[in-house]
Amino acid sequence: MLRAALTLAVASGCASVGSTQRADTLGTGNLQVGLEPGAQVYAGGRGAAPAPHVDASIRIGVAERVDLGLRIGLLWVEAQGKVLLTEPRAPRLAISLAPSFGGTFVPVNGTLVKLLHGSLPLLIGVKFGGRHELVFGPRLMLYASLDPTAGGTLLSPALSIGIAFKLTETFGLMPEIAAGFPVVQIAGAQIMTSQGPVTSIFQFKLGLLIGRQRT
Repeated sequence: MLRAALTLAVASGCASVGSTQRADTLGTGNLQVGLEPGAQVYAGGRGAAPAPHVDASIRIGVAERVDLGLRIGLLWVEAQGKVLLTEPRAPRLAISLAPSFGGTFVPVNGTLVKLLHGSLPLLIGVKFGGRHELVFGPRLMLYASLDPTAGGTLLSPALSIGIAFKLTETFGLMPEIAAGFPVVQIAGAQIMTSQGPVTSIFQFKLGLLIGRQRT
């Protein structure tokens, strides 16, 4: 059943592979809203299955080194955090941990199957031009079922690369590409599409970031 649930989650838009945010934190009291249109491609031995993907997010700086936020998709929601490990106003480099944790509710054979997903990225931001940031995001992702009859866990290493362009004091663009490889399977869990088992997920997003970022 977990395989079927993951199939439907993929078809409906599963949790995002990338972060679509800077490695640097927002700064105390700053608020940012994100709109993240894009696409995902699910690839396997039998071909590829592209699908549109749109998310929305809201994040707030609760301290100079800490952001909290929420991101939602079509059938899923996740809570986000970010802890800056470098100095808040370092001119060249920002490194942070940005864990997220959420859930997906998928109807399977008349039953609502509850899936958990989590991600632990290390965001590495290289600042340039005084306003912009090149962001690398290696991470480990997890998918698991809460249904006792549909147990299973799937681990997926992933990587994202994006560039956050600050165009005005309250608006930025962030194109980002990401790839995940859900190949570590526990209890038979698999992500499936009509093309068969998925061995890799590729994602492209163009993030619209609205709000203030610490300078």
